[in-house]
Amino acid sequence: MINFKALRTHRIFPWIVWGSACSFYFYVYILQVLPNVIADSLEHVFKIDAVALGKLGSYYFLPYIVLQLFSGALFDRFGMKRLLILAICLNILGCFLFAFSYSYFSIEMSRVLMGVGGGFAMTAALSISATWFAPERFSFLVGLVMSLGMLGAVLGSGLLSVIISVINWRGTMIFLGVIGFVIIYFVWRVVEDQSAESEDGMHALILQRVSLMNGLHRALSNKQVWLCGAAAGLIYFPTIIIGMLWGVPFLVLAYQTTQHVAAALISVIFLGWIVGAPFFGWFFERIGRRRYVITIGAVGLLISSILIIYLPIWPRAILVFLLFMFGFFSAAEVVPFVYIRTNNAVRYMSALLGFSNLIGTIGGVLVPPIVGFLLTASWGGTLEHGVPIYSVRNYQFAFIIIPVLIACALFFIPRIQSISAKAISPSG
Repeated sequence: MINFKALRTHRIFPWIVWGSACSFYFYVYILQVLPNVIADSLEHVFKIDAVALGKLGSYYFLPYIVLQLFSGALFDRFGMKRLLILAICLNILGCFLFAFSYSYFSIEMSRVLMGVGGGFAMTAALSISATWFAPERFSFLVGLVMSLGMLGAVLGSGLLSVIISVINWRGTMIFLGVIGFVIIYFVWRVVEDQSAESEDGMHALILQRVSLMNGLHRALSNKQVWLCGAAAGLIYFPTIIIGMLWGVPFLVLAYQTTQHVAAALISVIFLGWIVGAPFFGWFFERIGRRRYVITIGAVGLLISSILIIYLPIWPRAILVFLLFMFGFFSAAEVVPFVYIRTNNAVRYMSALLGFSNLIGTIGGVLVPPIVGFLLTASWGGTLEHGVPIYSVRNYQFAFIIIPVLIACALFFIPRIQSISAKAISPSG
């Protein structure tokens, strides 16, 4: 048994605290991508179409988005440990409700619970990265946080597909609920409601306590936070569309493969994220003209997405490479978060990072129903056992929103300007 008390004075302890928060973020991403893996099963069991499937994504992201406004201030008010445990419990409850659901309303409510719990995950990981470590480590840490989240998505897309084939999707949800209890144990043992200012020898950097309204005012009045959030979100939305919702059924049709193989192929996107996130965090610090880093990511994402969606003629090896690059360039989403950390005072960091993430994740509510609407609008009316059957052209028509979103990102990126930390000073 690990003696966590003995480790509290060791310099490795901040990494243990950080790792426990990241394990929750990892877990949340597994739950995020699950509807993509079991899309066909949900359509047949609950007799739903693409619009209803898209709404499941919205039911997750709507509470997730709201929590981005308040999670940072709530952590300051009630403490990291208690809120993290509560958030994980909500995800566990959502898993069990999903497992025993026999109506569409029940799975909607389960996704709402998962969204509420998941709304604390990223803020916790980023806040610990900003408060328990020196500032120069933040760019690497935020990339590593994103990578761990995408590693969860890899398991959610690939390994869970295998598990589902053995114990079915209901048994898999029960299994995921049990995993949540394991994460609670480690959070309870290692997470402390202290930051880097403690007497345990941590770095002196600290997020000073600020009121909820003051933090929100600083975020709402900062134009650069709005622009960074918009750019990050627009680059991230294609991952939601392809990686978390419709990528598997599209690849099954477009590349004439099985659902298990398609799920494995989709997991390559998240492998690209795992490599790309720390790379773009590092590259951001290395290059002088920093806006160009995210521009490179957006242009690369645009090219790879067009090749995958509209030219489904690639041999399997080239398709794997394109999916990897799709994920790699999508990881440029981390750059605006590092940009915010670099150019703003630390005391408002939770509010600024949370609000920027709020702007970026609004599309999690808006985009899936739009894609579902476009898919249904182009549908030819073919049914099989009461379930709509879509063609490759239907998906290609609906996925036109992906290059449109990336083009919008390229519109916002040149307007992101460097601002001094004095613009939001600790005393201001």
